[in-house]
Amino acid sequence: GDRPWVWQQDSAPCHASKISMQWLTENCYDVVTKDLWPPNSPSLNPLDCFVWGYVERHTNRHPHSTKASLIDYIKEVFGNMDNEMVRRACGQFRGRIEAVIDANGDYIE
Repeated sequence: GDRPWVWQQDSAPCHASKISMQWLTENCYDVVTKDLWPPNSPSLNPLDCFVWGYVERHTNRHPHSTKASLIDYIKEVFGNMDNEMVRRACGQFRGRIEAVIDANGDYIE
């Protein structure tokens, strides 16, 4: 939509390259840089703790005979993802942060 959005990135080198950071700074409302994000923290990333699992469950329902078929189906799953479901997943974020703090920064389930 027309609302500004925040880019949240991890510490992957490709995300922190000068050209990537320049593009993000010029095109995003706000950027959460690697300096502000705990390293190796999939527990604090809505993509890691929900979205990828959701996509995997749906794409693995039946075998794909080609890479192109798999890619097309992944795109379809993302395209059909319900906005309210994504909002609920992101809404659990504060609880996940608190759980990681309680676990002294360790991984949580």
